[in-house]
Amino acid sequence: MKTVLSFLIFLAFSFQLSAQEKPVTQTMTIEGLYQGKNIFVKNPYGPDGIGFCVTGVKVNGQITTDKINADIFQVDLSLFKLKVHENVKIEMYYKTGSKLTIPTLINPGALINPKSIVKNEETSLSIEGVFRWQNVFICNPMLPNGKGCSVSEVLVNGTPITTNISSDIFEIDLIDLGLINSDKKLKDGDKIIIEFKYKVGYDPIILNPDVLK
Repeated sequence: MKTVLSFLIFLAFSFQLSAQEKPVTQTMTIEGLYQGKNIFVKNPYGPDGIGFCVTGVKVNGQITTDKINADIFQVDLSLFKLKVHENVKIEMYYKTGSKLTIPTLINPGALINPKSIVKNEETSLSIEGVFRWQNVFICNPMLPNGKGCSVSEVLVNGTPITTNISSDIFEIDLIDLGLINSDKKLKDGDKIIIEFKYKVGYDPIILNPDVLK
């Protein structure tokens, strides 16, 4: 009797453990206006370490044929015959077991936010995340006239950074913060909002988007 009871307890515990560890399928939705560019996604390994976390992608309700079984893949919007400034809704389905198995966009500025202010051919882009003692590296496109790069200003939680952003690749030093007001040092787990102001059509690219998870 003791043996049977122990076996039943073991089965119950095993079932509960399996239920806790079962990956959960979630949906990430990205919306904006098409501007002739594709979306690039950083795709972590799946929660069980086999395969990748993204299991499917839809564009305006249609299933894509993109090759998503890779650590970086693109959503080819050119296949959908979209017109410039047409509304786009991208849905990514992925399995997650932790913050490490969540896909991230490498070029979030590829779709224009219709609410962003456009003035003097400039627009803005905001990304949100959590501070985890790592800095962010940005690819800053050169302008076609050769007179500097696209990004004109970067703000962290509403405060402009003093880091030199005039090169084609620059670092947002979140560890030392480099803000004008030194009393705004970040603590582990703090929410971060990074805002970029840049020339329309020359979007900044986040080289390591996963550090803000």
